[in-house]
Amino acid sequence: MSRFADRVAIVTGAGAPDGIGAAVAGQLVGDGASVVLGATSDRIHDRAAELGDSAVGVVSDLTTEAGAEALLQAALNRWGRVDILVNNAGMTSVASGWDADGDVAALSLAQWEATISRNLTTAFLMCRAVVPVMASAGYGRIVTVGSTTGTVNAMPGQSGYTAATAGLVGFSRALALAIVGNGVTVNVVAPGYIST
Repeated sequence: MSRFADRVAIVTGAGAPDGIGAAVAGQLVGDGASVVLGATSDRIHDRAAELGDSAVGVVSDLTTEAGAEALLQAALNRWGRVDILVNNAGMTSVASGWDADGDVAALSLAQWEATISRNLTTAFLMCRAVVPVMASAGYGRIVTVGSTTGTVNAMPGQSGYTAATAGLVGFSRALALAIVGNGVTVNVVAPGYIST
């Protein structure tokens, strides 16, 4: 029997065909899970189609409460449950085309807020949406994809991203303590650079 048979997962930030989110979603489906894939672009439908009937893609802005709720409702409407959440949505300042992040005086408030929102607020909103459902069921696994940048490798030129990913660690620790005893675990993985 597959290790995730009958489990339902939500994976955010799964739109890039060669990114971490798409790889995680593919592994979950391969191990028997049904998966809701979330991203901000229509290409998420292509990722879901590649995975077959066990996957559905949802275009959603996870920096909003409505966006997080849309992913939750997609899972509940199709499969009636959520067992796993993989918070993978995020961005670096470099990926956004900003070259001023290293100079705090040149970093605009809008750039700072966008980086915090896309990396930290998205995880908060998704956790806030799914935790009551998981706690009610007595089971849940939350895995947040952070970065070595936020743990051991702070980088010049990435002050907003470093702050946001460090915040993911603190938020996850606090959440894990807040929901202990409900059958829901919370963890952060912190990869370094990948090829994309």
